[in-house]
Amino acid sequence: MKKSRLFLLLAVAMVIVPLNAKAFQIRVAGDCNVEGRTASGTAEQLCYTGANREITFITSEESPRQKYFCLQENRYLDEAVYNDTPIATYSNTGHACAVYNALNAGTITIDNLRTAMGGVDEGIINFDITANGPNYTVTSVEPGSAADTYIKIQQAIWALDNPSATCTASYTQTTTNAPKINSLAATVLTRDNDTDEYYYSKVTVNKNSYVTSYAISFTGAPAGTIISSNKTAAGQITGDATGTEFYVLVPSTAVENLNLSVTATASYSDASVTNVTFTEYQSNVTRNQTLAKLGAKIVTTPKTSSAQTKIVTTPVVDFKVCKKDSKTNAPMSGIKFNIKSTDLSTTFELTTGSDGCAIKENVKQAVYTVSEVTTPSGYVKMNNATVDCTTTSVGATCLYPASNTPITLKVKKLDESGDALIDARMQILDKDGHVFDEWTSVLEDHIVNKSIPFGKYTLREEEAPAGYVIATEIEFEIKEDSYVVGNETKQYGDDAIVTVTMIDRATRVSILKTNAETGEPLVGAVLRIELEDGTVVGEEWTTDGTPKVFTKMAVGTYYLVEVSAPEGYIRQEERQPFTISQSSPDQEIIIENHKVPSTAANKSALLISFAMLDIALGISIILYVRKRKVTE
Repeated sequence: MKKSRLFLLLAVAMVIVPLNAKAFQIRVAGDCNVEGRTASGTAEQLCYTGANREITFITSEESPRQKYFCLQENRYLDEAVYNDTPIATYSNTGHACAVYNALNAGTITIDNLRTAMGGVDEGIINFDITANGPNYTVTSVEPGSAADTYIKIQQAIWALDNPSATCTASYTQTTTNAPKINSLAATVLTRDNDTDEYYYSKVTVNKNSYVTSYAISFTGAPAGTIISSNKTAAGQITGDATGTEFYVLVPSTAVENLNLSVTATASYSDASVTNVTFTEYQSNVTRNQTLAKLGAKIVTTPKTSSAQTKIVTTPVVDFKVCKKDSKTNAPMSGIKFNIKSTDLSTTFELTTGSDGCAIKENVKQAVYTVSEVTTPSGYVKMNNATVDCTTTSVGATCLYPASNTPITLKVKKLDESGDALIDARMQILDKDGHVFDEWTSVLEDHIVNKSIPFGKYTLREEEAPAGYVIATEIEFEIKEDSYVVGNETKQYGDDAIVTVTMIDRATRVSILKTNAETGEPLVGAVLRIELEDGTVVGEEWTTDGTPKVFTKMAVGTYYLVEVSAPEGYIRQEERQPFTISQSSPDQEIIIENHKVPSTAANKSALLISFAMLDIALGISIILYVRKRKVTE
């Protein structure tokens, strides 16, 4: 029985392993991390015999590279196939689109792509595995001579899990070296002397180094106008202009009322790749077999770069305005100006850039009025200015340095005598009721340390200092050319300081001692003020017949106490309360005294009392005697 089983195993082994084949083993348990190079061996020997890493290789004497493992760049080993039969499948499956990705990233240039397609703009590129192919490196050993046979494909081109896998997208070449004509500048038409046949204007070309030639065209050019390398017709340029300057020559008979525009244009082509399709194949890899095809179409689009300038017959200058902050000298961008010549023949607008400046080239020599169209919020509007450019040399720059003064907001907190108040909690609210600024007052005026946008504001006292009444809110408005406080409109001074003053009124308590019967003021009463717990506020005083006035008493409840009454008057025993509040900051308090009765009146009252007592006693005796007789 044992012999028959052994015979059966040997027969199966002969079927699996051809007689002309030799087997040796490399095993990989798990994924082979190509990117991290974590597999045992050298950088080229990505997966070979090592601990827990085994793959069985069966190689043929006739075709030692019948089996290949395609390792994707920066990916994992996904699947191994032998004779169209998967022999190992791993968890990381995916498409190998590295060739396409390299194209999309620009590492394969359009010129290289066109060369690979045989010099045409549309075609298919086959990626082959050949003995000396450009897309792979093969290292092998004779069967059985070593325990490792491997292939390293430099660019991944085989999707092991999907034979129909494609990678499609558009690829556009970035033209970093495109020819560029930035600007042209032309001088006023002139001539050296009256006998010259031509008037001339020198045109300067501002271009980058990639402009190798450019074409010149004219608008409004009279007959006989030519371009030249110098100021005479003998130096006429017959082909494309290549230098950084040239001359426009206009016949002297055609100069009047000339309106000539010159345009320089450089042409170039911008190539892009569209319809990129990368198709991968799964098969039993043998020598010289196509594994992938890349289809692409190169589209070439004509492009131009041009600039234009005007040649004038009247003397012109460049008008330039530069705007800055008058205090910090910082440039102010986005400021629009309207500029008009005094005869209104020339009108234009300028808007300052990031450097705070703007320029208009080739305007006539004239006197101009400059108006600020847009004023930056928080700054005083610039007054209209007159700029005389008649004395500026032809072709030179007539500069107008402009500035805006930032608006400063100052808040004064004072008492009725004009002294500064401290400890008042203050707020400024914007038109939407949001707190724009808040602070607690000190002896110095409060300066709002931020830009003040145009709009309406409210100055509010949240809490007054002890002994003062919260003041009424003050509304004010900041405008570009003036400001309003309450109902009063004011103009900005040179320093552009807006001052808002809020005055607090002190609390006031008046205390008068009077006769309860006649209302006349009383002299000689000793009074004092206490808190609820008996704490004495201030000092006692003696009434002199006039009201005693106290100011700056804090909000709260107090008690008026009569220590002693004037002679001949009854002292008021109870404490007399009074309250100071924001709604009732002023108090008029009268404390009254009744007179002590006279001596004669006292005696009469006593005799009357005794008489009535006698009568009551007599009545009681009579009633008692009658009751007793009835009883008997």
